[in-house]
Amino acid sequence: MTSTQTETTEAPFQVHFVGGGITVPTQVDHEGNASWAECFGYGADFIVTPEILEAARRNSRDGRSIFDLSEEEQVARWGEVKLKRGPWPEGKTRHEPGGIRWITAREEAVYRANNLATEGEQKAARARIAAEFGPVPTKQSSTFIVR
Repeated sequence: MTSTQTETTEAPFQVHFVGGGITVPTQVDHEGNASWAECFGYGADFIVTPEILEAARRNSRDGRSIFDLSEEEQVARWGEVKLKRGPWPEGKTRHEPGGIRWITAREEAVYRANNLATEGEQKAARARIAAEFGPVPTKQSSTFIVR
């Protein structure tokens, strides 16, 4: 199957979120309507039950849920892919690259690496950091926090 095709596998199935700010139904009432929804962010995963899939389809304008959208359809709707089928990829960090949690986790890992006993241990730890977090962010980037 190509990513242009819509997935038709029926529930239950697992999805993981690679884009933030997507709200999905998480509970269904006795009539099969979505009774509760949650907003999921990057790195989260979720099991879609048959009841949740049906409620999501019922609540949509065109009878198709967000779980039915191909990657191309997601890009057309939101400008990016927000969710993918299956579990979160093994070994991939759940921190959104460049996000505040990613920055904090990387800085904490660097701090721990710099405090290891030997130069060899520090070098190995920095290599693991580079593998997990990618290249060092440029000094030209900035983070703006609104309180």
